[in-house]
Amino acid sequence: MSVSETYAGNIVVVNFPFEYNATASGALNEGRVVEINTNVTSDEVCVKQSVVNSPNPIGYVDADWEANDKCVVYTGGIVRLEDSGSGISIGERVVSAADGKIKTYASGTTAAIVGVALEAITASKFGRVFVNLSYNSDVA
Repeated sequence: MSVSETYAGNIVVVNFPFEYNATASGALNEGRVVEINTNVTSDEVCVKQSVVNSPNPIGYVDADWEANDKCVVYTGGIVRLEDSGSGISIGERVVSAADGKIKTYASGTTAAIVGVALEAITASKFGRVFVNLSYNSDVA
């Protein structure tokens, strides 16, 4: 199916991972999770690095961007993301940590799941993650 085709009348099927253009509202670092910056009023989508336990990450960036740059945000796929400093075991679900880095999901938080670690990720290093955003905060 092409991007313009629909399935069941109301679902648009797009190539995966989906990517879109946004404006960086501040510096963005490669391998970081981003969210919409709701403090910016603009006709364009403005993104910032996500906060700790973000309930609404919208993707990640795979390059460094300066404030006000037009950047590309990706919403899925296999990518190298940066650990926040605690290390992550293979197969663990990951969520946003400070400055768009990632950490292991802790039961009971309202953080959205960013994805699953495909390898053990050493503290403060980059590791492969299958990004599959999930906003169900009721996961155990």
